[in-house]
Amino acid sequence: GTCGNGLEISPFKASLFAPPVALQLPTVPVAIRYVGEGAVWTEGSMASHMARMLRGRRIEVAIRFGEPIPAATDRKALAVEARRRVADLYATL
Repeated sequence: GTCGNGLEISPFKASLFAPPVALQLPTVPVAIRYVGEGAVWTEGSMASHMARMLRGRRIEVAIRFGEPIPAATDRKALAVEARRRVADLYATL
């Protein structure tokens, strides 16, 4: 996974989908949106991000789970489909 500025969903790395493909497991798409001062991490170190986040007064988190994507045999196609579904879910948060 990764994070971004909340304006777009970056392409997913196909290599991260090798385990569910190799094990023939379904993949559950999940969209997460954080709202609040310091909630979004777009630059700097993890430590500086955590310090900014902890100084914030309130952070809201919205999570939406999608329908499982059936077991796949092509990790690149699975990455594209998972990204599409996460983007659709994110748009409804």
